[in-house]
Amino acid sequence: MRKTKSVSQIIAAHTLTYFNFLNLCLFVLILMSGQFKNMLFMGVVISNSLIGIVQELRVKKLIDKLSVLTATKARRITYDASGLSPKALACLYEGRCDSDDEAAGLLKTILARDPVEVSVEEICVHDIVRLSSGDQISCDGIVLSSDGMEVDESMLTGESLPVHKNAGDELFSGSHIVAGSGVSIIIHTGDDNYAEQLMMKARTKKRASSEMQYAINRIIHYVSYAIVPIGIALFCIQFFRVGATMSDSIVNTVAGVLGMIPEGLVLLTSISFILGVGRL
Repeated sequence: MRKTKSVSQIIAAHTLTYFNFLNLCLFVLILMSGQFKNMLFMGVVISNSLIGIVQELRVKKLIDKLSVLTATKARRITYDASGLSPKALACLYEGRCDSDDEAAGLLKTILARDPVEVSVEEICVHDIVRLSSGDQISCDGIVLSSDGMEVDESMLTGESLPVHKNAGDELFSGSHIVAGSGVSIIIHTGDDNYAEQLMMKARTKKRASSEMQYAINRIIHYVSYAIVPIGIALFCIQFFRVGATMSDSIVNTVAGVLGMIPEGLVLLTSISFILGVGRL
């Protein structure tokens, strides 16, 4: 099942950015000048990347733990359907046992048997399980028999009122039996369950960028068009007109270009997001 982004994808998303690329280019120029004391601006870049990585790793950990299903056991009833006709078998699998004598006879036998408690992982499609008040439905199924069974599906659908289930109705994993009892035949297991499909969508949903993040990215994008020609002009002025050394010309050019990049705004935005999340 596809889950959230991997750790390597998260790290790449927060390091391989246009903002970091611009600063890395300036960092390389400072390295070439040999004036290493002027590299302090990289502290903002590293801090911003680390804040984003740590924040998203925390979110990933929470989402990966998120689960609607908590049931670990199910009460399975063994049965033998090898002697049933195709029509009776279809009626059994669709929860229409009352429309076929063979299926109705087998259902009567099933209801008289005692269930055996097994792990949810052992449940397979077309297994039959007994459900009673207080149970969580671990696998999607179709009701074969209902004795006043009512199901709370609020975690899945938001419906606050319990839903009465009759033979032939579908049961969704993750919901709870709040009244009555019944027997159902399994139609989905594992990742095919409705609850797992729901969680998979939650885990893989792309996070939306805030308006502030979008605005900052646009500013950096537009500024980048002016950085190269202005940087070249600054270097030429420093080196040819002022007569500064190559090293000083590079440092002065980088200092001028850095003033065009909203370094502090980017870091301040990241810190504000962290503080906002911490207050939730």
